[in-house]
Formats: sequence, C-alpha cells, structure tokens
Amino acid sequence: MENNDLTEILSYLNSTHNKLMSELNNQNLNLFPADGGWSAGQVVAHLIKTEKYLYPLFSFVPKLIRSQKLLDKFDWLNTLLSKMAGMSFLSNGDQLPKEFSQVQLDTFKGRFTAPAFLKPRRQMYNIDDLLKQRAATRAKTLTMLRKADVSRLKQLRFSHPILGSFTLIEFVMFIGKHEEWHAEQLKRIKANNKV
Repeated sequence: MENNDLTEILSYLNSTHNKLMSELNNQNLNLFPADGGWSAGQVVAHLIKTEKYLYPLFSFVPKLIRSQKLLDKFDWLNTLLSKMAGMSFLSNGDQLPKEFSQVQLDTFKGRFTAPAFLKPRRQMYNIDDLLKQRAATRAKTLTMLRKADVSRLKQLRFSHPILGSFTLIEFVMFIGKHEEWHAEQLKRIKANNKV
C-alpha cells in the first residue's frame, strides 16, 4: 500500500510540475504586473525557495526526530518565525478553517503573503538558470522521497503557519498544490501581458 501511495504522490508531483512548466516562457519571465505582483521569474524563484525550505521536513525530520513532542517545539518556532516574517492570508470570500484537508485545498480561494525568507528578489531572471535550479531542487526532493520511510511521513505532523497541521506526507502533496496555485498565477501573468 505504501509503495502505491508513493507512486501516486510522485505522479502527482510530476503532473503539477508539468502544468507549471507549460505556463512558463522566456517572453513573460521578467514582466512585472501593474498591480505590483510578482513576475513569472519571481514565481519560479519562490517555488524553488519554498521546496528547499520544506526539504528537511521529509529528509531529516523522520530520521532524526523520534518524538512528535520534540517536533511540536520546532513546529511552534516555525509558525512564530513565519508570522513574524510577514506570512499572512487574504481571503477571496472563503473562510479559513482551523485545519485544512487536501480536498479543501483543491477548492480554496485565497491569497497568502509569503514570509520574507520565501519572497523572491525583484530582479531580472535568466530562464536557463531558473530551470537548472528548479530541476536540481526537484531531483533532490524526488530522490529523497524514493528513499523515505513512508510510514514515518504518515505518522509525524507539522504545521503550515496559516493552514494548520498536516502529516509530513500531506506536506509532500502540498508542494504540488502550491505549484498548481502558482501555475494559475503564471496563466494570469501571461494573459495580462499579451499584446
């Protein structure tokens, strides 16, 4: 059963990656939306930073932390630091439930403000450099997942500072959901920059 779970997750991450890449092009990479939003290059840089930030949850935590109580202390600190660094939520009409399920994430409409340490720089990006960084980051994540003890990822819990508690395996799924949200953002950037 666990190998099937992992196969489905790896397939999901592959599909969300492909959706994201289908929306990315060099033409719109460094165009900044009039509303002050991120460029497409910044979106990809943010996804790279976020996946690197989450990587220790899947690679080191299951091996080094045996107690959920100890992980809860790191969880509390992560939530505190993320909120102090500016992480917040803007509703588009949805009420934010105390705890999310993956189903709710599929239909959720809202906007998050990333904490300062996950915000991309406002700069000109090179598509080849971004794609190399993206590929290296994703390869590292996938290699680790293939070696992971899935039962440990299902046992341990950690919190998204706004969305609440997830098992670590649900956090892996969140990487894909996060990509889907940003693929939609890339679609909007492309549509708004058409001449």
